Amino acid sequence: MPFFSQDFLESLSDKADIVDVISDYVTLKNSGRSYVGLCPFHREKTPSFHVDADKQLFHCFGCQASGNVYTFIMKIEGLDFVEAVKFLANRVNMPLPEQTEGRGISREKKTRLLEANRQAARFYHELLYLPEGAEALNYLRGRGLEDRIIKRFGLGYAPNARSELFKYLSGKEFASSELIESGLCVMADSGPRDFFRNRVMFPIINTYGEVIAFGGRVMDKTEPKYLNTGDTPVFNKRKNLYSLNLLKKSRAKKAIISEGYMDVISLNANGYDYAVASLGTALTRDQIKLVSRYAPEIYVSYDGDKAGVSATHRAIELARAEKLRVRVIALEGGRDPDEYMRELGPQAYADSMNSAKWGIDYLLDEALADLSSDEARAKAAFEGSKIVAQYAFDSIETEMYLKRISQQTGFSLEALYKNIGGRQSEAALNLAGAINARPSFSDNAARRQTADVQLQAERALLRLLTQYPSFIDSASQSGLEELLSVPEHKELFRLLKERRERSEPIGIKEISLYYAADAAKSEIISAIYIDNTDFIQPAQYLNDALGRLKRNRLERERQRLQEQLAQYTSSSLYMEDEEFKKLLKDIGDLDKKISALRTD
Repeated sequence: MPFFSQDFLESLSDKADIVDVISDYVTLKNSGRSYVGLCPFHREKTPSFHVDADKQLFHCFGCQASGNVYTFIMKIEGLDFVEAVKFLANRVNMPLPEQTEGRGISREKKTRLLEANRQAARFYHELLYLPEGAEALNYLRGRGLEDRIIKRFGLGYAPNARSELFKYLSGKEFASSELIESGLCVMADSGPRDFFRNRVMFPIINTYGEVIAFGGRVMDKTEPKYLNTGDTPVFNKRKNLYSLNLLKKSRAKKAIISEGYMDVISLNANGYDYAVASLGTALTRDQIKLVSRYAPEIYVSYDGDKAGVSATHRAIELARAEKLRVRVIALEGGRDPDEYMRELGPQAYADSMNSAKWGIDYLLDEALADLSSDEARAKAAFEGSKIVAQYAFDSIETEMYLKRISQQTGFSLEALYKNIGGRQSEAALNLAGAINARPSFSDNAARRQTADVQLQAERALLRLLTQYPSFIDSASQSGLEELLSVPEHKELFRLLKERRERSEPIGIKEISLYYAADAAKSEIISAIYIDNTDFIQPAQYLNDALGRLKRNRLERERQRLQEQLAQYTSSSLYMEDEEFKKLLKDIGDLDKKISALRTD
């Protein structure tokens, strides 16, 4: 990943003013010290989205989305940090600093390789409509593709000749080494030759609209049927997807993942402009992460054959690992999406999509397919419960699906929970004939409220230290880092201390930009600083806040010990238990410390 200096990021954010940038996406109205509008990240009727022009931060009080201008572009455009920097730099016509990118490739070399690919794509596309490309054009039209779709995807034809593309690009002053490095040509005994020959060509385009690679389908019985560009300095097949550029444009908030180029094109031609495909490799985690930028919900639409089923299992596993909702579109007869669409029509595919199963239901249907014997039911219960343990999002889902397995296999909920090494909820235990006590709703609500108060107190204190850096030393001496309960808060406090020790600027903008590359941390930091509450007596506030945090820590420790105490039974023997006596003493000591802090 390219490195951008803090100075460069600050200069760019100065030019790419957050109010101006966000105004391209949201209608903002001035409201006191900030601007407000309808949040672009969730549906709302009353504006809860605020932009602070002074702090160069945004925050939604509805969905809690927060950040700076980089975070906003990453979130709204589905870009990573480097891409967001380039996006903003291009927006304000600010040149990027000279540096190497990716695997040590210079920007000049990258530009040359991308231009070679662009020229090759033009060459292939133009040839498709010349007499040499007639067979390829007839093939595409025979697959039901109209010219508008052919042009949308930039489809083309690589001639059945040794070095036609090489000669063409050499005439454009590309060196042999550049064409070989781009993957467009390979070195043979007699010199460079074209890598793709006599194939229908599918340009692979990134989210910037740049041609980074190609896929090619044979026009005869040559093997392999499909041939793809190997990894190059501008292309890694494991970290790219076919038609990702169109998924980004669709803003559908969902994606269909299929296997092949023609599946994607056929789906797109019938209105599904959010379809993508992996590139000659099994679906990877990097590819799922790419999809997740634009689509929190994924539909898997692979072939119905054995390989397709295996690929579906992998897609479910990867999607759930990234906390994505995943559904499976089951197509009759082992057809792929392209075949299904052409043979049965768009409505049939739409019906299949509407009835798509959740990934966990798809896997459970397979696991519970055979219940013909006691042995089969035992196997189904074992495999099904393991699926639930791996893929259920929470305890509610776990219980729901285990109930289903229990009903179909005859095994008790208690046995199924034991199989996954888990514990039943109160509702499940009731069904099994045993009830375990758990905290009441009011207890849980009180804990949530306490945690929220703690969170807000920590945020306010960190905001105070940023505004009044002279207080950092005394806060450190008071052990503030240990009092903070959120890891990101601890990290921020350490950063404040380090910058103060180095006499570096400690301001909201500087701190915000320090975390710009990490979207998750940037959101937390921005949520801290978006508050405009003034500190009337900052020194007194600091002392009071430190006291509250110390009490809170002691009270949390007391709660922990109280829960341990509650685990003892009503047996008459516990009064003589040494651990029990120690717990009582520790709780008493904590009560004294808490009382002392309250009187200070």
